[in-house]
Formats: sequence, structure tokens, C-alpha cells
Amino acid sequence: MNSIILDADGLIKLSKIGLLPSLGRSYNCIITDQVFKEAIERGKEHFYEDAFVLENYINRGIIRVAATKPNLKVKKLLQKTQSLGEGEKSTLHLFYSQDALAIVSDDLAFLNLLDRYNISYLTPANLISKLVEIREISKQEGLIALEELRPYIRSSLYKLIKKELEVKNE
Repeated sequence: MNSIILDADGLIKLSKIGLLPSLGRSYNCIITDQVFKEAIERGKEHFYEDAFVLENYINRGIIRVAATKPNLKVKKLLQKTQSLGEGEKSTLHLFYSQDALAIVSDDLAFLNLLDRYNISYLTPANLISKLVEIREISKQEGLIALEELRPYIRSSLYKLIKKELEVKNE
């Protein structure tokens, strides 16, 4: 099964809309220790409900936490940018060490960097479309998930993915 690496932003948004179990049936979902600290440990300190839900997903094996190994290619790439947090940096290292299929994020600075260096990624909204495409969720479930995600994403992306979903499987 292919692996995908999630940063805190992507992880939290997918948790909010309840898609992590569906994602975990089709992909190995992996986060770094740093993302664990950011999304779960700090979230629990602030009593964010999604942090407790995420911890449950980890306990059930839907999400796996993996240590990162420094990657020379990533180190060189990161020397050229100052705008990433520790979670994104560790996610990039893990992406290469796991030979993963893609990174899941919705952090614009991170996505710009991934775009610039042709690194494979999906946003949570794109992932909804992908899960419908591979028939992990139905078109109707995809539309519902997208509607739940709507407050957390740009309206232009919402409209684009909604249009994609409406024409899928017709």
C-alpha cells in the first residue's frame, strides 16, 4: 500500500471532516513526531477536540507516527527557504525517507515550496476528489465532506472541487 505523509494542517482538516478512516483504508497515513507534538500534544494542552480524535486514530492504527531521518536533498532545499515551520520541515524529510506517494497539506507557503520543487502533494480538498475517484467514498459522501471542509479552504478551491465531484461517475 502506498504511503502518504500528512502535515498538521492537512491532518487536522481531514480529522474535522471525518475522512481519516477512509484515507487509512487506501493509504498508509504517516505523520512525524514533530507533527504529533504540534497537532496532538499541543492540541490536547488547549483541549482541542480534534487532538483527542487524532490520538484515537493513532491508537487504532489509522495514522502512524514515524521518526524522521535527515535527508541531504531536503537539507539543501531548506537552505533556500526560511518560511517553513518544524512540522513542514520534518514532513518533507519523512516524505523522502519513506519514498511516499504524496504529502497532504493545505499550508500555502509549504504548497508553494512543494510546487516549486515538483514534489507530489494533495490538499485535503483534492484528496476528497481522489477518494471518490478510487471509489473509497461515494460521490455523495465526497460532496458532504467538501461541504464540511468549506469553512477551512479558499472558496475558489471549494468551487473547483465541487465542480469536479459533480461530473465524476456520471
